[in-house]
Amino acid sequence: MDNIKLESDLRLETIFISSSKEDISLLTELSKLKELDILERQNLNKFIYILNQTNNPSLDILKKEFPDLYFDGLTKISKDSLEDYINLFISKKKNLFISKKLLEIAATVKTNGLDEISINQLNNITKSDIVSIPYTSVEDNIIEIYKNKQINNDINTCVDLIDNEIGGLQPGAITTILGFAGSFKTTWAVNIAHNAIVKGKNVLYLSLEVTKEHIYYDLLSRHSINQEFKFKLEHIKLKHKELTDEEFKYLEEKIYPDLKSTKGKCYIVDETELEAYSFFALENKFREIEKLAIDETGHGIDLLVIDHAQLLKFDGSMKSIGNETSVVNTYVSFFRQCCLNWVKSNKQISVLILSQASREGWKDAVRHEGKYKLTALAEANELERASSLVLSTYSSDTLKQVNEAKVQILKNRDGQVWSEPAEVFVDPKYYIFGDIQDGISPETNFGSDIDNIFDVSQDTLQSVTDINMLDLDLDL
Repeated sequence: MDNIKLESDLRLETIFISSSKEDISLLTELSKLKELDILERQNLNKFIYILNQTNNPSLDILKKEFPDLYFDGLTKISKDSLEDYINLFISKKKNLFISKKLLEIAATVKTNGLDEISINQLNNITKSDIVSIPYTSVEDNIIEIYKNKQINNDINTCVDLIDNEIGGLQPGAITTILGFAGSFKTTWAVNIAHNAIVKGKNVLYLSLEVTKEHIYYDLLSRHSINQEFKFKLEHIKLKHKELTDEEFKYLEEKIYPDLKSTKGKCYIVDETELEAYSFFALENKFREIEKLAIDETGHGIDLLVIDHAQLLKFDGSMKSIGNETSVVNTYVSFFRQCCLNWVKSNKQISVLILSQASREGWKDAVRHEGKYKLTALAEANELERASSLVLSTYSSDTLKQVNEAKVQILKNRDGQVWSEPAEVFVDPKYYIFGDIQDGISPETNFGSDIDNIFDVSQDTLQSVTDINMLDLDLDL
């Protein structure tokens, strides 16, 4: 028998216990219980002593030694069942601790509101090891996970060349869109969201830069280009309230009801609907929207869009964790947990994060005709690590004159990356980005300088045949 010393501020006596894997695991669990009252510490010492004396203590012995404790859940007494019982013992202790802390915070909030101190306390609870996450066997659930991914992987990027390579945005994974200001990041995200809701997917769009009304106007403009509609509505005319009476009537009677009737829903949240910038506030809002989506559509959220990541650095409640980069990185880790276990429901969703390119990264892309590097991710190196897919979008005055942008796959954990960007069609007037897929005829005139957008698509396809694909293993 090995001598294993259990060190704690409780000054427990040196304990001799066999060093089997099970016993070490049990000892690890026991060592967590440092903040117990005297009676509980005595019970712990007795537990350890009995375990040391016999491999299979009888139920009678335990009942005699611990008359105030419950053993109804034990069908047999063994080291394994003792460990189960002690885990339950620990869990109850944690729950009591959390309840006490939450009551203390609630009393403070009732008096002072949800201030910075309360938010920090809530964040500390949710990030601590007091909060238990039960182990689940992937072996038992792999078939259901596979089926779930089969069902939910048809959220497209709206760029056929990319979708053919990646097979759509995957649940349980973060996709990042990188670009400098004015390079159509939001336009691309709105197209992805619109395409998703038309297919029956539910989208939660977290807009941290513009109001929810602006994002919905963008969706209405994008929706209006369908060939069945008489009017195509420019987003700027919607935002500036410049529609003619005839256009507004058509919007009210045709376009708006049709967008509302899509199979999926887009739930837009802006900063005015967040009680605070905190994990607790976000998680609370996500749960609220998830319940609403289930009530309205029969299923929850499939895609979470964050527009955009760098604005999270203004979270004043997280000053204690370091600089702005640390704050953004911490949120990225939080969103990764969201995509893997959405609102703690064991459901995986797709997460799309828009990220500002650094100024130096953008200057380098300008010098290389729109070719970005991963190092251009600004203030969020965690995005490079956490993202399964990193896409870039680039535009310039010259490209905008011919309604084009350049896109590139910078990271692809499960496939190839592109060594050179490819050109795609954009029309910012109607928030169009990429390949149009929802009922647009080749004769459609968008009022742009391009005679036929489908000719541009063919040119793009031809140009991409010359792209040299790099077969790199980026599974870092």
